[in-house]
Amino acid sequence: MSALFPQLGNWCKRFRDVRYFPIGYTASMDKPTPEEIARTRARTGASMEASAELIGASHGAWKKWEGGERGMPAGLWMLYLLRIDAHQTLKLVAR
Repeated sequence: MSALFPQLGNWCKRFRDVRYFPIGYTASMDKPTPEEIARTRARTGASMEASAELIGASHGAWKKWEGGERGMPAGLWMLYLLRIDAHQTLKLVAR
């Protein structure tokens, strides 16, 4: 892979560099429990459908995440927290 995309290796090294992340930010994030998902959504007062739409997921997927049938991917959980302004260390800002 590095022979095809030599610049990718350098980019990956820079991406992992701590200087590119806010203080206290860790790249790894655990998957949320179904209870966390339901509790967080309830705090916003949004429906499952509206919450799913915020992150580009289907209503059925959200229902399975809250019901514990499937685990919500950590990246989508992070996106949801950012969209509802509930992330502990990061915040979305307009350009």
